Amino acid sequence: MPQVIDCQPSDAEPARSAVDADMLQQIARRVTEAMHAADLELDVFFLPSCTNRSYITFGTTEDGVDDALWDRVAAIVKGVVEEVLRAGPLKMRHVPYAQARRTAHATA
Repeated sequence: MPQVIDCQPSDAEPARSAVDADMLQQIARRVTEAMHAADLELDVFFLPSCTNRSYITFGTTEDGVDDALWDRVAAIVKGVVEEVLRAGPLKMRHVPYAQARRTAHATA
């Protein structure tokens, strides 16, 4: 289920201080509980903000997650983050990602 991954902010742009390590753990715990209650089984990870552009980033490493399932997970995460931060309504945006795959052969 959800896990927290730490990041190191750059000196040029310090991390947003609104979400500390305790809050991030609380978000992960509450999301885990809410996903369990909704009978959703999906590995989700959380990254603290390393920029001043967002509070957190969340995602999954699982392949083939359909949009309807991801929309349900995103709604849970958004609601939990709004509760923990006592902020809202927050905006979310989808961020494209790159995925590397290993090949079974090599060429010289």
